[in-house]
Amino acid sequence: MINQFDGRSFNSDYKITSIPAINRVEVVPLAPTSPGVTAGLGNAVASPGAFTIIGPAFDTSSFVYNKDVGLATVTTNYANNFRVNNSVAVSGASQSFFNGSFICVDKIGLTTVILDVGINTVTPSTSGTIQLHSNGLQNNAGDIVVGNGKLHGREQPIYAGITTTLSAAITNKTTDTINVNNMTEFGFLIGDYVQVNDEIMRIKTTVSRVGGTTQLKVFRAVYGTIAAIHPVGSVIQRIRAYPIEFRRNSIIRASGHTFEYVGFGPGNYSTAFPDKQTKELSTEQQIISQAQKLSGGVVNYTGMNDRGDFYIGNKRIASITGREQLFNTPVQTVTGEDPFASGASDDVNNFNYSESSVIKIDRNLVVNGGDKTNILSEFNGPVQFTQKVVSTSPEGLEASSLFIQGNAQVSRKITVGISTPSEAGNPGDIVYNANPTSGGTVGWVYTTSNAWKTFGTISS
Repeated sequence: MINQFDGRSFNSDYKITSIPAINRVEVVPLAPTSPGVTAGLGNAVASPGAFTIIGPAFDTSSFVYNKDVGLATVTTNYANNFRVNNSVAVSGASQSFFNGSFICVDKIGLTTVILDVGINTVTPSTSGTIQLHSNGLQNNAGDIVVGNGKLHGREQPIYAGITTTLSAAITNKTTDTINVNNMTEFGFLIGDYVQVNDEIMRIKTTVSRVGGTTQLKVFRAVYGTIAAIHPVGSVIQRIRAYPIEFRRNSIIRASGHTFEYVGFGPGNYSTAFPDKQTKELSTEQQIISQAQKLSGGVVNYTGMNDRGDFYIGNKRIASITGREQLFNTPVQTVTGEDPFASGASDDVNNFNYSESSVIKIDRNLVVNGGDKTNILSEFNGPVQFTQKVVSTSPEGLEASSLFIQGNAQVSRKITVGISTPSEAGNPGDIVYNANPTSGGTVGWVYTTSNAWKTFGTISS
């Protein structure tokens, strides 16, 4: 059986009918595919695309369905490798109700599985040439992380083209010799990975195909699986394992360093003194010279330069003034996400002071708002300005309402509305009409008679 996928109408499961050449297979779909393809793919170009071999199909000898509980007890002609929580595909039934993918809820012996096909009001006919096969790399049931050494459910191996059975039981968990049926007819090789039930093994010696050899020498319980006892007749299949290398990022930790004229010269100390230089490096250039981070590496350090300035990673503390500077402070994000998107945090300087503390800046505060000057700064409490406020933005100032006090004891509210206000205000409050019309008025003003009156006639 193969599973073909190319993003178009051919996505389905197919049965291999012949292999006329080493680079060609002939297949037929297990169910009609759009638009009505029933005999095969034909000569349609399916590129770009790919297909995956998902294993053999298992003929069935019994298919018993209980409509009240929705379960079907299916027995195959020979041992199958289905496990609880596997997604099992059924094909060849005369009733379409039974053709599809169903979850295996129980396994009885080596040949019988119980599938959850769904409750029905009647019992459909179970005639036809019914076969079971794996769904390949598709959705399965079970927990995402089982954590108990079981290789069923979410965990699905990649089939590598060989399926047979054990000719003798594996009676203990330490033996490295297993007996296999029809081994001389299959291409087992040293280094191959095989799976028996929930255990993965690896062939550790050269496999002989002469003299009627029926044994494999294996490493037991590889890839974190658990060694177990396996009955005679259990399915053994070769699986494919793709090596993936995981690395821990490099970390350098250094403390108490002295950075003398770092960044001057090509690494020769005799040419690093200031009298050999033609320019003074900026503070940021000095920090870059002191530490580098490449390909996910991390450098954590503290130290002091020739002027007594103290450094803690990206932070510089001037020895004379005590002034602190931060450079290139990282922002924690998830790969692929905008670090300044809605809900993301940019708290590179997160001051956690008590409620009675005050942050005082003696000179000025500059907020750049990011590279594009479009990141919003937010004040969640009242803000008081005792001096003139200037905005050079073409958009001016924006507010829902504006309060002006002047020489009065109570400020007056100026806002915009769409109709005569229904709530009382203070005399002098003004509401501008959001939709002024010819011959209408500019808005409404609250008068000393405690009523809203229109003002500002608009010419027609």
